[in-house]
Amino acid sequence: MTTIILAAFLTVAVTAWLIHPLMKGEQQIKALMILGAMPLVALGLYLWQGQPDMPSAAALFEHDGSRAILRALAKDELYLTQALSQDPENHDLRQDLGEVFYARALAILAEEGDRERAVAYMDSALSVAPQDAPYLGTLRADHKKQKK
Repeated sequence: MTTIILAAFLTVAVTAWLIHPLMKGEQQIKALMILGAMPLVALGLYLWQGQPDMPSAAALFEHDGSRAILRALAKDELYLTQALSQDPENHDLRQDLGEVFYARALAILAEEGDRERAVAYMDSALSVAPQDAPYLGTLRADHKKQKK
């Protein structure tokens, strides 16, 4: 942002220096006033746009919305997969990982509409989840509906 402000003021200074010999008296004052307002207008537009040169930086710090949910689920999946590799028979880890796979499938369907990826995550959830998982009936019904 500092670079933009400096460039705007430098442009005004160079333009004023170039038109100074061409204008006399009151014309010169009006021209300098207009040129002086230009950087302020440019800065106002820049701030009004919300720093448009950094659109992806805002996404990194997004705490709400579907992208944030997908990112959180990916972290949970990684953590649970690593924990399950240390203790493959852990019932709670298998149930949690199955739930994360199922949640990712639903989030992918809602956000991207990618049925193939969603079904793949549902397949993973079905293969990992223990037989007494409370979400298993809903998962099977959704899986059957998406495979059609």
